Parts: sequence; structure tokens; C-alpha cells
Amino acid sequence: MSVHPIVRARWLVLFAFALACAWLIPHFDDIRYDDDVLAFLPADDADVPAFHEVAERFGMLDIALVGLSVDGDAYAPETMD
Repeated sequence: MSVHPIVRARWLVLFAFALACAWLIPHFDDIRYDDDVLAFLPADDADVPAFHEVAERFGMLDIALVGLSVDGDAYAPETMD
């Protein structure tokens, strides 16, 4: 039974992983938690102003809205497929 190449190169893989971790450590201060829904929306999208309007009307941004535009009956089996 042959040994998998990753297993044979385990010390090289461990060393590469340690180097990657050492390289990332100085950048930990750059990581920020952002739960703002607007941070994920493209600024040039035409639907973003409508989202802002709905958010102002209901007074919060803790929810995300999904809109669907359908020609005809939205609940028809063909549309649902």
C-alpha cells in the first residue's frame, strides 16, 4: 500500500502552513466585523435606493428584503419551477 504524497510531504505542508500563519499574524488588526447589510450591496445598483427607502420607512436594517418580479402568476407551478 503506497503512502499518499501529502502524507509523505507532511513536514513540508506543516512548514508551509506555519509560514502562511506567520505571514497573516500582522494583518489580524485589519480584520473587522461588519454586519451592515449595506456594506454588501453594490453602490451603483439601481435597487439600492429602493432598499434605503424601505429601510427608512420601517426604521431598521436588521432584515434583508428579497424582491421577485414575475410576468403572470407568481404562484403558478411553471413559475415556481
